Amino acid sequence: MFGLTKREQRWKAEQQAADLYLSLVGTTLKAAAAVRVAEVEADAELVRLRQENASLVSDLQMSTRVINMQIQTIKELEAQIAALSNGNRGQP
Repeated sequence: MFGLTKREQRWKAEQQAADLYLSLVGTTLKAAAAVRVAEVEADAELVRLRQENASLVSDLQMSTRVINMQIQTIKELEAQIAALSNGNRGQP
């Protein structure tokens, strides 16, 4: 009297399987949405990093130009010092 008929047992098993399937589908959809959000965030971070990298490359190029100009100035000053030193050698 308290047991389920075979039909009721089958219906209960099918219901449990359907519930499990719906749970799996829900979890899959949530995971897919989380992946999409992570991809969008990663793409935005990649764009930011590329912009930062471009800015740093530009800064490096500017610093390199300034350093090269300073090196050139130092060489010119050294040449002038050498010329002045050579010109003063004959004088007491």
